[in-house]
Amino acid sequence: MVPRLVVIEADVDSARAAHSLGCHTVFLQPPGSPVEELVDAESQLYSVDCAGALFPEFVDTVLRPLAPDAVVPAAETGALPAAVARAVLGLPGTSAETVRRLREGAGVARGRALGVQTFSVGGRHRVLAVVGGPSEGGGLEIVSPESGPAADLEKTVCGFLERAGLTDGPAYLTVALDGGRVDVVSGVDCPGPGDVPALVRQATGVDVRRWAFAHALGIPSGEPGAVIAEEGA
Repeated sequence: MVPRLVVIEADVDSARAAHSLGCHTVFLQPPGSPVEELVDAESQLYSVDCAGALFPEFVDTVLRPLAPDAVVPAAETGALPAAVARAVLGLPGTSAETVRRLREGAGVARGRALGVQTFSVGGRHRVLAVVGGPSEGGGLEIVSPESGPAADLEKTVCGFLERAGLTDGPAYLTVALDGGRVDVVSGVDCPGPGDVPALVRQATGVDVRRWAFAHALGIPSGEPGAVIAEEGA
């Protein structure tokens, strides 16, 4: 049976990643957002205010009959609605409480700001890339913090994800480096915004969008689970 994936607030690139899995896709988009390039022959699209008070009713009356296998956010604003939808439908995934803990962070924004793209499988966390910028006259770039802060950064990030309760899927965290101190400012359980996923893929070969969708559906693509298990063995 073809799996059915609900994606909240997709862009063209995340829609393409979902289509590449050969699943039936259901896109939930904010009213007025451009949607022409998202759908294909195996897609459905709904224009809905996912942050509105009536969203749980929409999930129960419209999504439940579709029997989705997973509900995944493609952007930060879709994270809490995705958690709400999973709770209504009884699907596994990050809870609303964990989404809020990620957003709250655990530190203050002082010093050098960096983005950290991670992926987790069964409570095992992996830092995929650290993103810096935009710098003056330039764009985002993959960076390698100095050896001391780099080790502290990974330890801090993984500890934060564990305390927040994230066990599976992507997370994008904003961290601050101030001397030898590393603080997690905020986070969200989805791939990074804008050009971040393309930059991560270019630098590491990891298509974090595709990983996120495949892992949520339980598709044995040999990607996130195998990679993380092998490195942690």
